[in-house]
Amino acid sequence: MKTLSRILMLAALATAFALPAFAQDPAASPVALCDEPAKGELYTTYYNLKKTDQPKAYETAKQYLDKYGSCADNYTASVKKFATLYDSAQRRIDFFNAYDKGDVAKVNSLGAQILSADPNDAAVALLSAWGSYQKGFAVKTPTVSADEVAAAAQRAIALLESGKEPLNLEGKTNWLGFSSKDEALAYLNLAIAGAELKTNSDDAVKRLVQIAQGNTKAKEEASVYSFLKFAYDKERELMVARYKTVTKDFTVETPESQLLLAN
Repeated sequence: MKTLSRILMLAALATAFALPAFAQDPAASPVALCDEPAKGELYTTYYNLKKTDQPKAYETAKQYLDKYGSCADNYTASVKKFATLYDSAQRRIDFFNAYDKGDVAKVNSLGAQILSADPNDAAVALLSAWGSYQKGFAVKTPTVSADEVAAAAQRAIALLESGKEPLNLEGKTNWLGFSSKDEALAYLNLAIAGAELKTNSDDAVKRLVQIAQGNTKAKEEASVYSFLKFAYDKERELMVARYKTVTKDFTVETPESQLLLAN
């Protein structure tokens, strides 16, 4: 909860004093819902709590918006802004906690919500992709499809290559377990290669060779070389089958069969 308070601190400072406590006229009569005294009283309660207890302020804000959310005034707009910021911050905290616990389903669910609201959240895109691959796909019983892994990793790569940087819960650039942008990109490419290995081996091999020839920690991953072996063995088997056909079971040598043999 302390983390959430820190995340919302700047937003709270921007909005806590933007509006005064709700001005009320004791003599006014509640002509309509948006003019009733109870609205002002609830706003004032929210306003005071926001400066001392944001979780309680959020609960009060929800009560306020449930009843007065349709009112078109600056006070209601201020409450909506606070509730939106609080929701966003809490969702991000829940996402990071789910990632740390290896809860792939929750990571993917919260990640989708966060990226829908903020498509440029590189941290969420990065962890969604790597978490889906590492704990949802590269396991004995996969719960995430190859297509989902590839799509998530490609989305994260696009953000990182466009210059977006992952931000931690404090709003600071943090590569979240990776030492650098290059290392994060290498592992994302490893995720794509692993997902594509059986369906698009040519692209997978290109990514794996790039990783193996690179200078990041990813080149030390055993899976890079086991994936390459799998891809090369598959290619060799196809060549042997073709060579056997061209040579009529090794009885006739041709230029094509000689090339196949060389390869």
